[in-house]
Amino acid sequence: MGSTSRARVISAVTIGDFIHNFCDGIFIGSTFKGCGGSFAWGVAMGTILHELPQELADYAILTGNTVTMKALQALMVNIAAGLSVILGTVIINASNLDNSVVGLLLAFGGGTYVYLAAVECMPKLHQQKLALMGNFLCLFSFVVGAILIGLILLDHKHCVPDGSDGHGGHHHRL
Repeated sequence: MGSTSRARVISAVTIGDFIHNFCDGIFIGSTFKGCGGSFAWGVAMGTILHELPQELADYAILTGNTVTMKALQALMVNIAAGLSVILGTVIINASNLDNSVVGLLLAFGGGTYVYLAAVECMPKLHQQKLALMGNFLCLFSFVVGAILIGLILLDHKHCVPDGSDGHGGHHHRL
């Protein structure tokens, strides 16, 4: 692979990861700003769990036969791009946003995660034509993720910074 093609792959992976993590930071920051600690930490944990395979894939691309970056160098590039999550969180929390804007950011973030799962991940898994055990592991991973989200939502309350949830302060319980 030529140096131009190699630079193009490195740039695409790094810039794409930077923007992706920055958006994750905005979504995480929005939950801390508008929803309170326990729900926000649940969103942060969900974000971390979805980031792990993506960061491993980026590392594999950077150290693979196409780019051939050294392991430590690829790790440093990944870490540098990952720090943009902090930047996104700080910017949102330093901003004076209206509750409706925070709500829109949260809706957009949630919709993005659903879109990625439904349109990007599931079709790619289906195209793999995995063996029965592979399909089972994919389904198992999906179920575990759904259960974790459900556990986070057990003590759900509407996200409004001033403590008023628009429903008389009640919590939804299953």
